[in-house]
Amino acid sequence: MVQKNDQNKTKICVVFGDMFRLKFVNDNFGHEQGDKYIKFISHLLEKYFKDDYVIHQSGDEFLIISLNSPYEDIKRKLNMVQEEAYKIILGNENGREVHSYINFGISYNEFGPINIKEMIKEADIDMSNNKNAYYKRMHFDRRK
Repeated sequence: MVQKNDQNKTKICVVFGDMFRLKFVNDNFGHEQGDKYIKFISHLLEKYFKDDYVIHQSGDEFLIISLNSPYEDIKRKLNMVQEEAYKIILGNENGREVHSYINFGISYNEFGPINIKEMIKEADIDMSNNKNAYYKRMHFDRRK
């Protein structure tokens, strides 16, 4: 969602990220491998968002807060993270490869005032919608 208000010229973007299949990795290969997966995704986010705030919020969730970055640049970086993450195969399930992946949701505010809690909530909802679409497109059971 893009919001506009001419009272403030600061652009802020909140990105909510959720790792794909961390539970699968933990259950099938152990928590040490799960930790390596988290670190891998962390390094990717830090690589592409080195001038922004990257926050590991919980087990498989990340927040990115970016100031004064064009929306198109953020989308491009997120796509590069997803493409690079997808190159890693986490394992096999029912005879098919399970690739590393992270789903994102975005809330972008071009011109304040800024309610960061509301932006996080919007980004989380957007991420959840994208995650559901990804699971459906990839034919994976989301409960695993």
